[in-house]
Amino acid sequence: MPNLLNNILPHHSKDKYYFFSGDHYTRYTSENGTDKNFPRAVSDNWSGLWDLFPGPYDASIIKYNYTKYYFFKGSQYVRYTPGEGVDSGYPKYISEYWTRLWREMPGPYDACFYAKTKDKYYFFKGENYVRMSTGSGGGVDAGYPKKIKDHWHNMPEVFPPPYDAVVQSKANESIYFFFKGNEYVRYNTSLGIDTSEGEYPQSTEYSWPGVWQLKTYSAITLGSFTPLGPLFSIRLLENKAINMVPLDNINLELLYTVENDGFVGYTKTYRVNMAAGANKTITLQIDGENIATLPIKNAPSDSDSEPFSLAMGSCLDDGRNLQLQIGTVEKMVSENPDMMIWNGDTSYYNGKKTNGGWNTFEDNVVERGDMKNPTHSMFLRMFKTRHHPSIVNAMCNIPAISTWDDHDFGFNNSTTQNMSPQQITDATKVFRTCWPNNYKQSQPVNLQSPLDKPINHSVRYGRTEIFFPDSRSHRGPDPDPEDGKILGDVQLSLLITSMTNSDACLKILILSSQLIPTKENGEGFYASARGERTTLLDAFKADDFGGRVLILSGDVHYSELSYDGNTSDNPTIIEVTSSPMLLKAGQDAKTPAELDSDPSKQTRIWSVKGNTYAILNISYTDNDNEPIITIQMRNSDGTTADIYIDDDELVPDPKPANAIWKGDGELESSF
Repeated sequence: MPNLLNNILPHHSKDKYYFFSGDHYTRYTSENGTDKNFPRAVSDNWSGLWDLFPGPYDASIIKYNYTKYYFFKGSQYVRYTPGEGVDSGYPKYISEYWTRLWREMPGPYDACFYAKTKDKYYFFKGENYVRMSTGSGGGVDAGYPKKIKDHWHNMPEVFPPPYDAVVQSKANESIYFFFKGNEYVRYNTSLGIDTSEGEYPQSTEYSWPGVWQLKTYSAITLGSFTPLGPLFSIRLLENKAINMVPLDNINLELLYTVENDGFVGYTKTYRVNMAAGANKTITLQIDGENIATLPIKNAPSDSDSEPFSLAMGSCLDDGRNLQLQIGTVEKMVSENPDMMIWNGDTSYYNGKKTNGGWNTFEDNVVERGDMKNPTHSMFLRMFKTRHHPSIVNAMCNIPAISTWDDHDFGFNNSTTQNMSPQQITDATKVFRTCWPNNYKQSQPVNLQSPLDKPINHSVRYGRTEIFFPDSRSHRGPDPDPEDGKILGDVQLSLLITSMTNSDACLKILILSSQLIPTKENGEGFYASARGERTTLLDAFKADDFGGRVLILSGDVHYSELSYDGNTSDNPTIIEVTSSPMLLKAGQDAKTPAELDSDPSKQTRIWSVKGNTYAILNISYTDNDNEPIITIQMRNSDGTTADIYIDDDELVPDPKPANAIWKGDGELESSF
């Protein structure tokens, strides 16, 4: 298990800590995460400490009144005065000045902390610990050292020593945090390991936002396919080069580097240049050290009829206990799709907590929350999600290709009319940094093109092409849905031209709003951009438009199958809406009889409720290479979703939410 932290010190203010790792440290605020413009080099801000006593340090501790810090390494230590530096005459030997400590439990020590409630020092080494009294007459208390397992309830069983760092909570002095590797546990002196906020151990990188910045690298993400090879991105603390082994007729090309304002570090996007259909396992290195092994597969050639699968869902929200609901992502990964489509709302920019919950609306987010300091807080919010262990596993194993929606763009329901140009630029930069998509305007080195331009992109996978337009930047508040905009005139025209000119036999359009359904409220095209809807659907049915169209949409917090053209048994266009991955919500699912009596619902074939994701398998007929699309809607636990009548009642004879769109255009559904 890699070591993320060497030692932790509580800051003298009520809600801050110092985290040390190697030659860097970060200052952390309990409510907001890592402070702006951290981490920093220890040598830059701790006067004389690194020069006189270079780390990394085994352990550190505060003097009970915050007037001194002690740093321990091996057999020596230094005393440090805040605002002044290392005290005269240091370093010194621990055995000379902490005589009983060294005699009873010789160092080096794994971790130590000061317990304010008890006015005691605690030192840990292996399976043992000692307790010491403070002050000039202090020393090791009688009966110590003792076994950790005998006095820290069930700690070794759940989280065995040695520990890298231990610190008392600034918010609740009955709580202690034990850190080891990239994990930690929350310990309550009355209860033992505290499971009131979830099972432990948990990921330090996810649960302590921004502490991951102390690592040399993080947030590796497999991304989009391109004609020359697949993309991936990696976040680095320092602007170092990444090498790859083995080469074997492939090479690693750096496309661009983003230096993140107010959020120390760099994100590099690379392309692995390799032949169509090639499949390699590569190892990444920094300074000759292996840091990660990735499965890399290039898309097949444009004429290849290789079958493939994709998993799709939306609304992955870190603000609502993601760590308790992450099973959905794990199930998606277990399906082993060729790519995962993250269909909008992959991070929620939040305000301060109100009434025990997160507020994602404009007044709270802009004035009090993440967008108040967007170059730091918005990055931190997005990357918080990306550092959950299950998300890390997903991104390192399955290509992740994303579109964006309001929560990625800014606050809930945000548009260009209620966000400033700078906020839009910041949000775009955050999104580009997190997702190595094949952006049309991101290929120049260092992102020379304006960051506030549409971030549309496309992916070609054999006989299928997937289009990801920007369905947020051009939204407007026009009260007349006939004249409203989602894509905007220029992008709408370019999208139709690109899709028409593509020789793919299957064209998949990714939208963060529903296109086909005819609901008169919500965020769909019918409700707010009816003219654009008509233009798109007409274009897809035009004589010069080759191939079949499959639309994948999200955001609306329910899941359904819709159609346009001819009949529901033989449609021209179908739409799969899969939303949400992680938010429980009912919807107005209807029976066929109700659909017949309700014109506004006549595009719907079936609907399901609850947390879902979709699995789509694409193959081709043997002779004509016509696409065959199998659609399976899954519950969050991976079981097949059932079609519902309403929020609580199943169809009398439950049927699975599955369908197959055959090569001859016939749609065979369970309903």
